[in-house]
Amino acid sequence: MFFALLLTFASYPVFSAGQTCGTMPDVYCKVSELEKRLSSLETIKDTHVEFLATGVEMLDSDLTFPNVVINNGGGYTRTTGQFKAPVAGMYYIAASVSPAQESEHQKVQCFIQKNGVSILELFTDKFGAYEVGSYPATATMPVFLAVGDIVSVGGCSFYGGIHNDGGTSFNGVLLYPA
Repeated sequence: MFFALLLTFASYPVFSAGQTCGTMPDVYCKVSELEKRLSSLETIKDTHVEFLATGVEMLDSDLTFPNVVINNGGGYTRTTGQFKAPVAGMYYIAASVSPAQESEHQKVQCFIQKNGVSILELFTDKFGAYEVGSYPATATMPVFLAVGDIVSVGGCSFYGGIHNDGGTSFNGVLLYPA
């Protein structure tokens, strides 16, 4: 058995200095390319970026979410309410806000913003003084972010207050890096 293995490996040519895929049989080049791809996939597999923050505080017309539950990749800053992409790629971003439960708080309008530009609206209107409860506005979307792009919840108009609990949240996850 050992002799058969030795003969098998001895029959494989070895790359020497100056040889390239163009001068070697196709199978060797394919193995080399597969090794490069495997290395690349291992790097992607180890790239975890996700954040989840709850609660709410006002910062002018922008919201901050001070209770950081998850911040893998370190992109979310609780004091500004901003997520700064540490890795380029496709992200799934979500935000949820709801008017406070008192009946005088009827409407909330905010936007998910990318680099200060509104890209998706969150809006809720409870309609009617007899409907007491929380009617959250939730917005989700995939968005491509380059390294350093900033996503936040802002541009808010209030016709009342926002309920400050775990149901008011801002989160995102890297679906795949670029």
